[in-house]
Amino acid sequence: LARRHERKLKASAGRSAEARKKSKHSWRRTEDIESMIIGLEERREALYSRLSDPAVTRDGEAVRAVNADIAEVRDELRELEDEYGRRDG
Repeated sequence: LARRHERKLKASAGRSAEARKKSKHSWRRTEDIESMIIGLEERREALYSRLSDPAVTRDGEAVRAVNADIAEVRDELRELEDEYGRRDG
């Protein structure tokens, strides 16, 4: 919970007027957003673990694919955390 609170503070501090507009997640329940954030954080950790796998690091295409997945997770997390921060703010 402390990490989540820290993220909310960072997200709300860095939001611009553009970010304060309704998001694609504005219709979701807060509990669902929390669950999605936790799931994405777990997915991100799993992806980072894959980058430490020698079989992946030897395969340039696999590294690019994992990095692309990490970028997608990062973007989705940012959107969800912004929405979560809007609700608490």
